[in-house]
Amino acid sequence: MRWLHRGRWHPLIPEWWRTATMLVVPITPIIVGADYLFGHGDAPARLSAVEKSISLSALGVILIASGVITVIGFVGRWRMLTIGGLHWSAAVMSTIGIGIATAPGMGGGFRVPWLYMAIAIASWTSAFGYFMQGDPDDDADRPE
Repeated sequence: MRWLHRGRWHPLIPEWWRTATMLVVPITPIIVGADYLFGHGDAPARLSAVEKSISLSALGVILIASGVITVIGFVGRWRMLTIGGLHWSAAVMSTIGIGIATAPGMGGGFRVPWLYMAIAIASWTSAFGYFMQGDPDDDADRPE
């Protein structure tokens, strides 16, 4: 396998594109929350048990709030607020995804639950990564 070697490229996204990519994570719950809040006149017959367990308006507000908290944390550079918003979003999105995946007769295979779970996983891994960075203020007393 001498012909197979690792390249020198480091997959680091430039800052502007990284910002745009990372904004997908908090904006998705905002959009999904808006759909729950405004997208349904009468509750459709095809809801999972998770979606039926809480009013669609409340579910929409919860999702919008988690996304807005995350965006505020990003913009304000408040690490713990960002982590909290990401965790909250991940918990709700994964719960909805599991609810859809386990609901009988929902149809659509696994692609819809996977989309919810993908955002949840991205949110949780981002939150964990930000937590592992530590607080920059903790480094203020360290000698260089």
